[in-house]
Amino acid sequence: MTFSLLGRCSGTGAFGVVVTSSSTAVAARCAFARSGVGAVASQNITDPRLGPRGLDLLADGLTARDALARLAAAAPHAEYRQLALIDRHGGTAARSGSRTLGIHATAEGADCVAAGNLLAGTGVPGAMVAAFTGSAGSALGDRLIAALQAGLEAGGEAGAGALGRPADGRGRRLADRRPSRRLVGGSDRRPRPPVAALGTGDGRLHHPGARPGDGAGLRRAGRPVTPPTAAVPGPSRTLSLLLIVVAQVAAMTLWFSATAVVPAMRAEAEIPADLAAWFTGGVQVGFVVGTLASALLGLADRLDGRWLFCASALVAAAANLAILALPPDSWGIVGLRFLTGVCMAGIYPVGMRLAAGWARGDIGLLVGLLVGALTLGSASPHLFLALGGLDWRLTLIAGSAAAALGGLLVLGVREGPATRRAARFDPRHVLTYWTDRPVRYANFGYLGHMWELYAMWAWLSVFLAHAYTPDAGADAGFYAAVVTFAAIALGGAGAIAAGFAADRVGRTLVTSLCMTVSGGCAALVGFVYAGWPVALTVLVLVWGLTIVADSAQFSAGVAELSAPETVGTMLTLQTSVGFLLTLATINLVPWVAETVGWRWAFAPLALGPAFGVWAMLRLRTMPESRRMAGGRR
Repeated sequence: MTFSLLGRCSGTGAFGVVVTSSSTAVAARCAFARSGVGAVASQNITDPRLGPRGLDLLADGLTARDALARLAAAAPHAEYRQLALIDRHGGTAARSGSRTLGIHATAEGADCVAAGNLLAGTGVPGAMVAAFTGSAGSALGDRLIAALQAGLEAGGEAGAGALGRPADGRGRRLADRRPSRRLVGGSDRRPRPPVAALGTGDGRLHHPGARPGDGAGLRRAGRPVTPPTAAVPGPSRTLSLLLIVVAQVAAMTLWFSATAVVPAMRAEAEIPADLAAWFTGGVQVGFVVGTLASALLGLADRLDGRWLFCASALVAAAANLAILALPPDSWGIVGLRFLTGVCMAGIYPVGMRLAAGWARGDIGLLVGLLVGALTLGSASPHLFLALGGLDWRLTLIAGSAAAALGGLLVLGVREGPATRRAARFDPRHVLTYWTDRPVRYANFGYLGHMWELYAMWAWLSVFLAHAYTPDAGADAGFYAAVVTFAAIALGGAGAIAAGFAADRVGRTLVTSLCMTVSGGCAALVGFVYAGWPVALTVLVLVWGLTIVADSAQFSAGVAELSAPETVGTMLTLQTSVGFLLTLATINLVPWVAETVGWRWAFAPLALGPAFGVWAMLRLRTMPESRRMAGGRR
């Protein structure tokens, strides 16, 4: 419930701290500055003693980073504290203890550092840093106010609207280059104090009402809060995330069930190839229609995601089970698969939104876990094929039962602190898919990724069967199925690893690297198509590892760049347009194969990652990109 920024004026050497919180007397408890030395913010479950101690370390000549390390090592209950420091040279450092509350993040920039806890999203500190650095040349006080305003507009405190009621207590502390402290500014609790009440660049406080020294709030300002009395009750984050992952994987088995049973069904009945293809294509089309309808109506942001997920899973399970009532060669199955795809729109993006609500600086990893688990599920049909297949009726029954169970399990999930719902449908939320420039480029990156992904997954087994035939003969199909399963399954591990890395080094960097490698594989795979089975297998495994590794990071980036009340709509619209594109590329590959042969069938897929890399590098140059990954872009 607290976020702050420490800044230094490179021209005058003055330091300033601006802070806002739901707690009273926040400036007196959290903000500390000393002329010619630096500034310290001590927050979360506060220990105000850490501020003066940090300033003493800076006064002894330690850099901000060294002072932070020493301060954290000696602080009682250090894992409950969030600290930020800036030294006399503009060096910065920040640390969030492992027990920091809610969604928390830090961000560092030129002559500034920001930190926050119990936030609406991890992009709040990054937005503050961007506002401070972007207003260089203005008075220090004005730059601090601009940073606070940017933090509020980026979402502010969890559960509060931008500029609505993110915090009641706000304060500012300035220290100029002269030996004495120039100003202490703070505010006690009062209804919705405006940001402007904190003052202007001349350093004067313009807040009517209580002075910083008034009231019982400041009588406790110097006393540390001990962790046992500061526990915030609430549901288990780990349990909720576990239920989301299990429920989503169970429900999403319906997407791939038709792929697994088609060979067994064709053994019983004469199913035309075009009809069999639509057992999967029907789901794709249904998903596009469902996600477009959901986005246009704002369902993912207006409704309780748990009930939307549950209802979608139960209807999809019933549609999948109804296939048993039709003959295997009936086009009615395509209609049922279409209905299943429509329901997937209430499962896949909604599950990501539920997980994002529990993010606390690790949204990339959380969404990566979901995508990784689903990737493993998408690989399963190829393993079934390699093992000889299962009874297709039992497979459909098991898939429907799993989806129904997943729908019921998700009702046990509690919404995370970052979850926000829109009060009403606003069509402008849909338009921001294109009109919001950073969101647009993040979606460009996703489209480049999707151009390649599903076309590769859909045709890799056929491609490998043709490539292995000269060396493996009749066993080519078996080897192709095994390698296809391994390649797609490796992508699950890649998605988790990329999520972990992107939260720490930046989303634009990780996605660009993954698309560079996967696009290179698409361009090179034709050169080892014939006569190089070992090299081909190794290249395909690397391709499978990287082709889906970045997928979750586009969703995480859009969630961070979007307004909190539009995240569900943005994720739904993103997946809708992406899957619409896959309908074109899935049909492009066999057309190229008929035209020039299977050897070069995947070469056009390299165009997508190239476009995606360009888009993500453009996004990286935008100041708004600091909202992602805690300012790491």
